[in-house]
Amino acid sequence: MRLGIFGGTFNPIHKGHINASLRFYDDARLDKLLIIPDRVPPHKQAQVASSEHRLNMLHLVYDDKDLCGDRNIEISDIELCREGKSYTIVTLRELKASYPTAKLFLYTGSDMFYTLESWKEGDEILRMCSIYTAAREVGERSRLEEYADIYRRKYGTECMIGDFAPVVSSSTQIRDCFGAQNDKKSCYFTNNLLTDSVNRYIMENGLYRKSEKERYDELINKARNNLREYVTEKRIGHIIGVKNTAELLADHFIRLGAELVREKVILAALLHDITKYMDQEKLCRRYGITLSEDDKASMQTVHAITGAYFAREHYGADDEIFGAVKHHTVGNEDMTLTEKIIFVSDYCEESRTHEQCRVSREMILDMVHDTHELSDSISKLDLITADILGKTVKYLYDSGLCVHSQTLKSFRSIILKYNNDPRFRLLSEKYPYPGKTALS
Repeated sequence: MRLGIFGGTFNPIHKGHINASLRFYDDARLDKLLIIPDRVPPHKQAQVASSEHRLNMLHLVYDDKDLCGDRNIEISDIELCREGKSYTIVTLRELKASYPTAKLFLYTGSDMFYTLESWKEGDEILRMCSIYTAAREVGERSRLEEYADIYRRKYGTECMIGDFAPVVSSSTQIRDCFGAQNDKKSCYFTNNLLTDSVNRYIMENGLYRKSEKERYDELINKARNNLREYVTEKRIGHIIGVKNTAELLADHFIRLGAELVREKVILAALLHDITKYMDQEKLCRRYGITLSEDDKASMQTVHAITGAYFAREHYGADDEIFGAVKHHTVGNEDMTLTEKIIFVSDYCEESRTHEQCRVSREMILDMVHDTHELSDSISKLDLITADILGKTVKYLYDSGLCVHSQTLKSFRSIILKYNNDPRFRLLSEKYPYPGKTALS
């Protein structure tokens, strides 16, 4: 009997595993193939789904006759039933005892093929088994053949190198994709790498999902670590200043009972200028963005739009983060609390030394220290937001520069919201449209 051994964590089983195992079966002309999920792999530390779930997913794949045909494939729990770490040599000896006349064939990925001698009792493994592997990359076959020749000469090992390109898959990326989902929706990435049955099983059982805090903590660390790849050192100083101010405001509003996710605010702050130094026209083409005439006349603000799409693509930004990044330059009518926090933080974070910025920052600090009711804090934040919008409108008009229509609408919407509040009526008179006030 030609008995194949195809082991792994299968966390989860994906098309890369499936393609390799079926080719292994056919190329090695196996009479039987054992799929052996491991218990605690010595070389892997990633979080592993339960043995039950991994076994169930394996059965969904290898019990499928439409997928596997008449191949004699069996799922073995030999390593799952063993206490402690999974060592290949122990499994091989147990299988040899159960199948004393069988010729054993062991599948290894190309990366592991190079390290076989360093495995626990690797020399004995190479004497007991024929080894099957396949090149993962173009041009790798020659290196595999060099190692195969060494194993043949030293241990008499029969080595087989498959003539197929393995499906490039990553269990880690698949788990991360599911971990990034905040509901039971599927992910385009996983649809291409998992069978429908496994994809559905993972979603229905909530596998690999992380808590919202865990997901955002990881994304925050990723954003912080990647800043130098995208922006200058000086801009990083500004971004960290925005993050600090936004964090201060988020903590204040959460303390007063606002429905706000602190980690979302921090992530939006870290990402708000992420595309500032990229080619904006190229990004617009990439994301299918059609710029308005105001956008074209204010290209210095377009990075907010492209940044929102970039944040969604690379950091899974939801609508709240997307809006906060997109509207941090020109504002937005009916801004959310998160959008207002990022907007004002961008204007008056601690590295902004202009007098107007300093005044706005003092207004923020006064609000944080002296306001103890949520409704009061919201109205004061609206006042600060309107004041910044008004300053921006006046500066641009006085400088003969284009004033984005969205900025005007944002200013007017806040003023009208509080049309009976003298503080806001005063702002309308202080920062008028040309020839009229925001309330006229």
